[in-house]
Amino acid sequence: MVNEFERKLKEASSLTKTETIIANYFLDHINSIYLKTASDLAMDIGVSDTSIIRFIRTLGYSGYTEFQKSMKNELFEQTGRASTPSDRFQEMSGKTGGISLSEKLLGYTIENLQKTCEKIDIGLLEKAASTIVKSKNKYIVGFRDTASLVDFMESKLLYLLPGISKHIHADSSVIEKFADLTKDDCVIIYSFPRHSSIFTTLTNMAKEKGASIIVITDKVTAPIVKQADIILTAYVESLGFSNSYIAPLWLTELLLLTISSKVPEEEKNRKEYIDSYIELENVY
Repeated sequence: MVNEFERKLKEASSLTKTETIIANYFLDHINSIYLKTASDLAMDIGVSDTSIIRFIRTLGYSGYTEFQKSMKNELFEQTGRASTPSDRFQEMSGKTGGISLSEKLLGYTIENLQKTCEKIDIGLLEKAASTIVKSKNKYIVGFRDTASLVDFMESKLLYLLPGISKHIHADSSVIEKFADLTKDDCVIIYSFPRHSSIFTTLTNMAKEKGASIIVITDKVTAPIVKQADIILTAYVESLGFSNSYIAPLWLTELLLLTISSKVPEEEKNRKEYIDSYIELENVY
């Protein structure tokens, strides 16, 4: 479920550098910021009290008190208690006397999945699925670590729909492919920190061509979202040296399931037809 704060953030005009820093901190601590005063938050973030209040009012709240009350009420409505999944995991581990590396990693994974699930906007998910189904060509884009998400999305979409192509190399080849975009096509972009600067060029090209742009990223404040028509978010917090892509993979699978329910009648035998030849050649 997308909370009121995130809805307001999506509707806001472009944020200043300071406002983006504040917004990102709020998104990272969405289930606990109501516990702090505006002065405490300003100190944690490294900005002035005035910057916090001005940012809150920019989003449409009358002041920090209303914002604080809204965050607290929404948290209780969603979870029934004022604690995060990681808080509850820490409580559990305290009772069992210490946490192993595998348990710590499990804690991060559970929290990423929980927070991603809570932020799902079903309306946007349905819109993304419909856009993909109706588009003539579907360009799936992601580089380096996110290439694994692109591979998964492409391999499953090929069963369901025609016109699928993946682009996993951040070089001139993807720009050359984007030159062929039309208003009947859509672009699905996976982008997580650290965000590649080439996405600015690619989204500008897609916008110029009139193609629909679907972005799957970590925050609505990510630089990649400026040109996006649809934004889906997933948490990638990790215990290790790289992002964790389990939550984005879950979100991708959910999107694929939604797409499968919208596939036109004339495409429904596509999977069986492909499978018949895969079995013939034993290329599993």
